[in-house]
Amino acid sequence: MDDILSLLTFIFFYTIFSCIFTFFLILMVRAIMRRSLRREQTTEKVLRNTFNAVKTMYFVIFLLFSGIPGAIMYWLKFRTPMMEEVRQNMIQRGYDVSDLK
Repeated sequence: MDDILSLLTFIFFYTIFSCIFTFFLILMVRAIMRRSLRREQTTEKVLRNTFNAVKTMYFVIFLLFSGIPGAIMYWLKFRTPMMEEVRQNMIQRGYDVSDLK
């Protein structure tokens, strides 16, 4: 019984701390991304690469660093707004975004 209780306690705290860690990691990534979007000399290729990185690579990073709870939180809460922010920036600069989904 003691082993089961300690296992459940570990899982509970792991989930809480992984979500907190993922949240701070997401904030850091968003700050870096916004800084690159503010630059006037940012090319279309860089913006497309940023869009694709948000779409795929960050999900894998969060999955590796904070497990399933962090990856689910990232996918549901932060992925779409970050991708939309890059899309809107590309539209403001006059780039064609019809192929970005």
